[in-house]
Amino acid sequence: MEHNQSIELKTVTTFGEFLELQHDWNSLLEQSGNDKVFLTHEWFTAWWQAFGDDKELFIILAVGRDGIHGIAPLMRCKNSFRGIPARGIEFLANNDSPGCGFILKKNHEYLAGTIISFLLNDAKGWDVTLFKNMIHDKAVNSIMVKVLEEAGKKYIINHGLNSPYIVINTDWDTYFKGLSSKSRKTIRNVCNRIKRLGEDRKSTRLNSSHTDISRMPSSA
Repeated sequence: MEHNQSIELKTVTTFGEFLELQHDWNSLLEQSGNDKVFLTHEWFTAWWQAFGDDKELFIILAVGRDGIHGIAPLMRCKNSFRGIPARGIEFLANNDSPGCGFILKKNHEYLAGTIISFLLNDAKGWDVTLFKNMIHDKAVNSIMVKVLEEAGKKYIINHGLNSPYIVINTDWDTYFKGLSSKSRKTIRNVCNRIKRLGEDRKSTRLNSSHTDISRMPSSA
């Protein structure tokens, strides 16, 4: 891990400032170990436009002499803790988000601890933080826990989203033929329904555009 470079933490609190980060944001994401579509600048832009009305951006940038090394995509929002109203800091995410987390340049996992220390010591106006459905590995999580324990802060760790999967050791056709006739029928029915739904949506969208294209939403 690289610790010898001076890192400055900056906060972004306006949507205009956030929009200016698009190139640097996505460039850092490509250099991280979590290059996922739901961590892209475009994803957060769309999310904020849909869900950000009653919230305040609180994005933390970890900046070195050669650019941004870490991003914490956070916001301030109204929250509650065990039924008690509280001022919260959370990821830019909700139940429509597959996951979220810090965007860190490879070999810069220690910045997760730097960001947590900043929240504990310098960020004002919050009562509880909620990092829901974090996608990071054990190294990042252990660094965060260590900072919290050294600061004597209480924390709770709960299981997040769990996406079950089946390991297939053969090609799909071989696996499919080995299933029961009932399972094969169920899968065919589901696939056919998805196909029909896709065709119906495409047809509806095309019909709408021919009827009154001026009423199509700008994001379509």
